Amino acid sequence: ATPEAVKRIYEHFSGEGRTFLTCADRNLTEESLIDVTHESLLHLWGALNGWIDQEEEWGRQYLALAEQVRRDPDELLAEGPAERAKTWQGDLEGGLPEGRCEASLEAWAERYPLPGKSDRKVGYADVARLIERSAKKVSQDRKLRQKELEDKLLEAHRRRRNRNVTVAAVIVAVAMAGLLVWALG
Repeated sequence: ATPEAVKRIYEHFSGEGRTFLTCADRNLTEESLIDVTHESLLHLWGALNGWIDQEEEWGRQYLALAEQVRRDPDELLAEGPAERAKTWQGDLEGGLPEGRCEASLEAWAERYPLPGKSDRKVGYADVARLIERSAKKVSQDRKLRQKELEDKLLEAHRRRRNRNVTVAAVIVAVAMAGLLVWALG
């Protein structure tokens, strides 16, 4: 690179608030030594640790779901675990480029082999099917509970209306009986 290009790069990475590159010389020359500081890496260390923690948690969640598929492929997740698995799946798939999701996730899942021996190989696609089937079942169950609640409310409303009609009929009958007694008396 030309001295001018090096100087532009140095100035870009060593300007105010940026300490990626440092130099003891105030005026940069061809003989100047440029140091790459580790301060920028240390500054980002917290974010890196966060990413590592997130990756470990995603791996644990994948292994738990994969183990369930291996143990009983037909067993579905309950409502709470299904919702957490769906959120996990969305987070995991959210960072992948369009169209590369399935292959990338299969490759990612291969980094987390299930312990022990098994005749059944479980991959990300199997876990994704478990999540989708469980989410569908949760949705159906919610709709059924909503329908049952609506039916109960409708029945309660019908009973209240019938009770109100009965009370009104009794009041009218008592009033008519009172008028009849008065008219005959």
